[in-house]
Amino acid sequence: MPTILSTPPLPCIDAPARHVCFNGNVTYKSITSDNIEILKAINWDLFSVSYPDAYYAATMRAELTDFCKLIYLDDIPVGQITCTFKSSADEGEARLYVMLMGVLPPYRSLGLGGQACQVVLQAAEIRNHRIKSLGVPQKREESTLNAIASSKVPGDTITQCSNLPITSVFLHVHVLNTAARRLYERYGFTQRERLKNFYRKRGPDDKNIKDAWLLELNLSA
Repeated sequence: MPTILSTPPLPCIDAPARHVCFNGNVTYKSITSDNIEILKAINWDLFSVSYPDAYYAATMRAELTDFCKLIYLDDIPVGQITCTFKSSADEGEARLYVMLMGVLPPYRSLGLGGQACQVVLQAAEIRNHRIKSLGVPQKREESTLNAIASSKVPGDTITQCSNLPITSVFLHVHVLNTAARRLYERYGFTQRERLKNFYRKRGPDDKNIKDAWLLELNLSA
């Protein structure tokens, strides 16, 4: 999990009253330097955590443009979904990790989280189809893999996986977040294991449960 930094909170996104009527025009925008501050503000409103610069740099990577999106409802930024590539135990394959996903409270129960999940899964399927049509990715030379593994440059895993098919999508959900778990289960995710103390304590007096479910969905590459 990203480390909690001691930076001041970002300003909250203005949100209308709960009974405002919307036209229902939902759009998704890739993360860029022009809207990165919006993502930071949404994250603070959702999670009250200041995520490190490496996280935000990853969300703007060209390789992840289909998997890191701001969610807009009637041109209002209301949520986000941000993913990254992870290595697979099987050579020639990649996994997609949902780092964060959330919708601001006034806009929940509108199906926006489910739609965002669909957008990412469809992007993974389209990507896999494109890679398959171009042929099986070539295996990397051992020297190249060793160089990547030993490099200290952030994002090397993203580069390594950028042209590999995605064989699974996985994420972590707090064990008490039943609504989120059920949302992902509707899209085929299953519980793999319960991870003890996955989330960081907010000080020595924090006695809340910190366990998470690891949920995963297998894809056909």
